[in-house]
Amino acid sequence: MNNLSTYLKSMAFIFISLTLYSFVVYYSNVDSLVFLFTNSIIAVICIFSLTLMPNETFSLKNIFFLFTFFFMCCSPLIEVGQGVLYWGGGSISIDSYIMSNFLILIFVLLFLFSYILFKSRNYSFSVAERFDKKFKVTIDGNSTGFYLITIILSIIISYLILSFNDFNVISMFFRGGVFERADLNQSYWLIYMYFIRPMLVFVLLMFSIREKKSNIFFIFMIIMVLLHLSPTSMARFLFVSLYLPLIIVYTRLFNFKYSFSLYFIAGLLLVFPLLDKFRLYDPDKDIDFAINFDFLTHGHFDAYQNLTRSIQSDFVTWGEQLLGSIYFFIPRSIWPSKPVGSGAALSQLESLDFSNISMPLIAESFINFHMIGVVVFSIVCGGGAAYLDSFYWKSQNKTGVTKLFYLFLIGMFLFILRGDLLSSLSYTISLMLSLAFVVTFYFFGCKLSLKSKLKRKSHG
Repeated sequence: MNNLSTYLKSMAFIFISLTLYSFVVYYSNVDSLVFLFTNSIIAVICIFSLTLMPNETFSLKNIFFLFTFFFMCCSPLIEVGQGVLYWGGGSISIDSYIMSNFLILIFVLLFLFSYILFKSRNYSFSVAERFDKKFKVTIDGNSTGFYLITIILSIIISYLILSFNDFNVISMFFRGGVFERADLNQSYWLIYMYFIRPMLVFVLLMFSIREKKSNIFFIFMIIMVLLHLSPTSMARFLFVSLYLPLIIVYTRLFNFKYSFSLYFIAGLLLVFPLLDKFRLYDPDKDIDFAINFDFLTHGHFDAYQNLTRSIQSDFVTWGEQLLGSIYFFIPRSIWPSKPVGSGAALSQLESLDFSNISMPLIAESFINFHMIGVVVFSIVCGGGAAYLDSFYWKSQNKTGVTKLFYLFLIGMFLFILRGDLLSSLSYTISLMLSLAFVVTFYFFGCKLSLKSKLKRKSHG
């Protein structure tokens, strides 16, 4: 009976996805049969790959195929069919678009092959499991220390966020606009935005490890997070990365098969355009809450076109861009010739009007090592995703502190896939270090507090 139910749900999901794709094909007006054929093969592979391991409702594998389906299949149909060209760029030949499809197809097939191969292996995560148990025992053993650390961290982070916004509460709900804010240089701004500010979410998630029921402290932290890290006040990738773990841990939205994929579609088409309306605040203009799909051709889905431009211009650096991404932490004052992000580099090469453009991971693989890079990146990406998905789903304890790193990576992986690699890698590592700092602070803080408590008892 369970197998029949799983089969029917899979068929229903496939039907909905194919219907959506067919709708996009019908209205795209693409007249190249070769382009349509290659695009359709990629779309079908993505849809059927999402039905693999349906009990794993969210995973890096699902993020990869959802991204590829929308950004590399559906969006290109609209762009090619309507002749959309972003950022003042020159024309793109249909042959270049077709070449992009073949490159994407190779990447997708190798990703799927390596994912299935590595997913079938048995991995040992005993070190992580032991740390999860030790961490829980440590914070469970000292209730006073746990709440004291929560209060200290909350007050410090809250003050820093308020100080950055010049103690203007309204400005905390917008990404930009006519507000007075702290004048920070690029390095300090990145530390504030991607290391300090997210800590409130990490503090809130500590309750998921320690508390069985919500209490006044838990409710207090929810209010703090919603006030200081409003979804409307941050970049969309950061919103997904910070709020997705909260939704997974504290709700049951993703407890039924294909729920994550369906919510992903709804979020991409409805929530993301809404959040974009809060990018800038202008008291002289009203915020338009009307839902429309004009954003589909406004550059938010430029990943495919940037890939195509890279192929058409034969933009290959033989590892130079990868070095710049890996050593992102080295300042330009020490490394003057440090490469800019691949998106910015393409913008310079193509004389585009805008430089802060995306560069998908598929394009990064081509830019760095041509077709060799496509093969290597896809296999590494598929194998890595399989290992990390196994780390979460094959674990008996999904509430351990080490699992939080995986949950945050789910959202950041979408950003890594869209690119560029320099920005996505640096932001991902910054968030992980921020979470590691909070975990370390709680772990050693509770241990020291417990030792002090035992010492006082022994003297008493």
